[in-house]
Amino acid sequence: MDLSIRIPSIDELLENADIELIVPEQGGLTKEVHSVRYRGREFILRICSNGNADAISFYSDFLSPRKILPRLLRRRGEYLLFEYLDGRDCNYDNRNVAYEVGRISGEVTKIPCSVEKDFDEIFGKALDYLLSNGLIDDEKASRIIEKYWKLRPAEPETRIELSDVIPGNFRLSSGRLYLVDVDSIGPRMKGRCFSKAFLKWFKDRYSRERFKQGYDSVADPGFLTSDYLQYLYLRFAIGKARAWHKRNGKQQKAIDWIDLLLEDNLS
Repeated sequence: MDLSIRIPSIDELLENADIELIVPEQGGLTKEVHSVRYRGREFILRICSNGNADAISFYSDFLSPRKILPRLLRRRGEYLLFEYLDGRDCNYDNRNVAYEVGRISGEVTKIPCSVEKDFDEIFGKALDYLLSNGLIDDEKASRIIEKYWKLRPAEPETRIELSDVIPGNFRLSSGRLYLVDVDSIGPRMKGRCFSKAFLKWFKDRYSRERFKQGYDSVADPGFLTSDYLQYLYLRFAIGKARAWHKRNGKQQKAIDWIDLLLEDNLS
């Protein structure tokens, strides 16, 4: 038996390996992901702290045949051991990147979803936060509410979606693109992947079209009308204004998005 390919147990790694918290430039705010070096090999260890180990294991197992995530090698309770993918972080310097990110985003939507979220309540709480903290006034809040109900679909749908579509969450390895932030998968508004992908990464017409083509290769993007995309943008902007204000007080970009949306100038 070739012991060089044996996967060490998590207990063995915790006792003997060099383990270091990974704090990337973008994302990684959960402080759960660690780099593991042991006997000349590297792994990724996620120490789940918010009860999400079952969900991450389920997502990893479901997507395993599609080969878009690092392999989940071992699990012990809240400890999840993943393979380390040698390669480089993703950036938009390749015509195929937008397509592949879109394809991966579409694959994620195939995961069964058993959760129904009250998106009106979520939006209302975020809007109340902005109002109570002086980030918007009553007049702007009224305009936002009017815009929201004008754009809102009749029956908002919860699906498993990829929410954090940014370069740092993808990795190019051995000629393939992988999603390395499993924590960005979860039950969210249908089409959630498009809002951050378009507002934060793929901003030009060509790259957005390539993203949609990749998505369309595995999932139907027919729901993505211009009004629905604006609805996704509005939800994203309100949510980010709240999150960024709570995190570091740097919410101005999201406030600018809101202003552009109210003037029908955010594309």
